[in-house]
Amino acid sequence: MWLNIPRIGFLIGLITSLFCILQADVENLPDDLNGQDISDIWLGESRARNQPIFWKKNAERSTPVMLKGDWKLHLPLVKNRDEPELYNIAIDPSEKNNLANAESDIFREMRDDLLAWNSELPDSYIKNKKPKKR
Repeated sequence: MWLNIPRIGFLIGLITSLFCILQADVENLPDDLNGQDISDIWLGESRARNQPIFWKKNAERSTPVMLKGDWKLHLPLVKNRDEPELYNIAIDPSEKNNLANAESDIFREMRDDLLAWNSELPDSYIKNKKPKKR
């Protein structure tokens, strides 16, 4: 299988993980720093993820996504766009079989968690303009 579920990590855990590898004082990290220490996985250990992962592109109207255990939810928030998509990526890593209707309890629980996370994000994003090349 091309997707090794227990080893999925994101760059957001980089700082926390580096602090732990360097045996630095993790207590000195900023309180609002997101990320989970995954240094044990980098060093060859294998373990189940104990927190869901949320992400969204840095663009207005982009679709938030949540990964929790074997389940992945894409939740379009723009009306008349796409339907919500729920996949069991352990058995469907290519995301071809949308289970949002068939697994309604899992869908509702993840949807509520994803909407709560998304509500904490900014309403709009400021994009820096790239300077013109001379």
